[in-house]
This record gives sequence, structure tokens and C-alpha cells, in this order.
Amino acid sequence: MDGAEIQSFRGPMVNSGIATAEARVPDPERLVLGYQRAAITLDLLRGFATGGFADLGRVHT
Repeated sequence: MDGAEIQSFRGPMVNSGIATAEARVPDPERLVLGYQRAAITLDLLRGFATGGFADLGRVHT
């Protein structure tokens, strides 16, 4: 870059990994999306675990 300082990368749930000043601004919407995706994933895993899909006897079906 041209010697300008940018904020550090704080993870994909906070800001972008692209090394520009605009991309490194913390975005609260990223936290909301991360929370929603984690909740959806946990719901899916919970459904598999309680719906019989996680039964080791069904591995070959």
C-alpha cells in the first residue's frame, strides 16, 4: 500500500481479510450472519442426531 495504516484482520465474523481500509471496517451484520449460520448448522446436526441418521447401524444404507 502507500504507507497508510489499516485496521488488523479480526476474523471473518468481524471484517474482511482484504487489505483495504474499507474492507477492514468492523461490520456487525457479519456477526449476525455468523450466528444465524451456526444456529442453522446446530439445528441440522441436532436433527441428524435425534432423527436416527447418526445411528451407526445405518452407515451402509
